[in-house]
Amino acid sequence: MTIADSIPIWLDCDPGNDDAFAILLAAFHPKFNLLGISTVYGNAPNSSTTHNALALLDVLGAEQDQIKVYSGENKPLVKPVKFAPEIHGATGIGGAKLPKTPRIKESTDQTYLQAMRSAILEHAGKICVICTGTLTNMAILIETYPEVKSKIRFVSIMGGALNKGNATKYAEFNVHCDPLAAANVLHDESLSGKTILAGLNITHKALATMEVRKNMYDETNPKKNSHVRKLFYDIAMFYAESYRVQHNITLGPPIHDPLAVFLLLALVNKQEDLADNVDFKYIKRKLKVIQEGEREGETQIANGDLDELKEEENGVYVGLNVNVELFWSYVLKALDNAEHHVANYNQNSSM
Repeated sequence: MTIADSIPIWLDCDPGNDDAFAILLAAFHPKFNLLGISTVYGNAPNSSTTHNALALLDVLGAEQDQIKVYSGENKPLVKPVKFAPEIHGATGIGGAKLPKTPRIKESTDQTYLQAMRSAILEHAGKICVICTGTLTNMAILIETYPEVKSKIRFVSIMGGALNKGNATKYAEFNVHCDPLAAANVLHDESLSGKTILAGLNITHKALATMEVRKNMYDETNPKKNSHVRKLFYDIAMFYAESYRVQHNITLGPPIHDPLAVFLLLALVNKQEDLADNVDFKYIKRKLKVIQEGEREGETQIANGDLDELKEEENGVYVGLNVNVELFWSYVLKALDNAEHHVANYNQNSSM
């Protein structure tokens, strides 16, 4: 697949154990053309999430400005900021040995808002924006530059849930961090009809089981014991222990964020009649985000109708199920490609 055939994407993220896998999939699977990254607070402070994005690109053998990284917002629109060290560790990517001073530096030629706007306008009608952290950056983007809304093909969001939560009994973490920003994005009818929600209902079906982790890294197998493989294995193992302790999930952690990358395939394939059997099950509904009280940050179906056979005009594609085996094959393919890229990069660097 050539760059011309791939899906141009912008990744807005808060790395983050699972964001690391979203970066891996976005940067190293040939289905995707990662144009740039903007960072936001969430799993950790913005200074840490920006560092983590830069350090991951360093380890993955990126050149400076090959994938530009722009630092975004430090706090929610109105409410106090919160982080998730109990899940992601103090650095945001627990278990990972990343460079303290990455050779890849943050891009400062323009603001993250200007960079996102430029990428969207340059790839108008084709670009998909993926948000795997809090929605503060995205909300400010569409308020500041409303003209971009008509130029975006799809917005794919890791966030929200129906009738479950992880930040509280009712609310998923990313939405709970900034429910006003989530409402401003999910309620916007210029975007909602082309927005995908990869919430807990679907991400909790994509567990990094022991078998999946064995396919990431196997110290007894010379073909699966590279430094890059060990890095992502260590991230998955740290994440697995966090989920065991905090949520009593013992089969393996849900690797939420790369689902938001993967689910783009379902709708792009549908439009272009492509072959991959993503088998995306969803309901298409208008949503409302609760702003206060015990249910703050909860995402609800506005009309309460859960009939999967109905599709509501300007409704969000709320994910319910997907071909998990195919999803992991995409992640592992990206890991294979990253491993080969890094080996070539290191060989060329030593010459």
